[in-house]
Amino acid sequence: MMMTAIPRARRLSTKEMREILERTPHTVDADLAKLTVHKVFVLSTGGAVVRISDDDGILFEAHEELVAFCRTQQARKQLGPRNTWSMVWPSTRDFVEEVPTLLSALPGLLAMGVSSVGFDEAGLLQVDRAVAKIGRQRVLSAELFPAVLAYVGEAIRRGIQGAWSTRRAGDGLLEPCIVGASGDTCNLVPLYKHLAEGPRTVSLQPFISAEISVHRR
Repeated sequence: MMMTAIPRARRLSTKEMREILERTPHTVDADLAKLTVHKVFVLSTGGAVVRISDDDGILFEAHEELVAFCRTQQARKQLGPRNTWSMVWPSTRDFVEEVPTLLSALPGLLAMGVSSVGFDEAGLLQVDRAVAKIGRQRVLSAELFPAVLAYVGEAIRRGIQGAWSTRRAGDGLLEPCIVGASGDTCNLVPLYKHLAEGPRTVSLQPFISAEISVHRR
């Protein structure tokens, strides 16, 4: 199955979502709503707004991109379990090169109300609170998970004085990892399983602390 790029999108505040829907002619995509489990408004400009709740929404630059991505994700589910990383990151993009961009986008994606976040204890607590508020399903979405993974990886990299790299998985896909000072590799993709199967309250801190403890020399 060919890889479909992650749709270009950004989070909307309550005010932004209301203003866009008030000033832009739109229709409702009932079929896509069945796949996203949220109401989808197709804008006359070619974009789309997915209303997560009355206070939370996402603006997609192209409705067609969103449709293609959702259909691809649905097809993958029907095929059964696949490599986790292939479901959230297109193989045509170099994750390591995009880490700075993903980190810059993280505060906005998590609706944190700040322009940047730190990697100290206070910064991690700030991100953890935002992640817990958004919830497991949204954090594991293809829209958010890469940025969350970039933050976790950078926190680990700093904690073990390592470097970003990639490793080739069994199916040939390149997965992001951190290489420690001694040469050992910290695989980051298991973060997905940690968040998907962990405690009800989503938290990044246990994964970061455990990996730093194992790989710090």
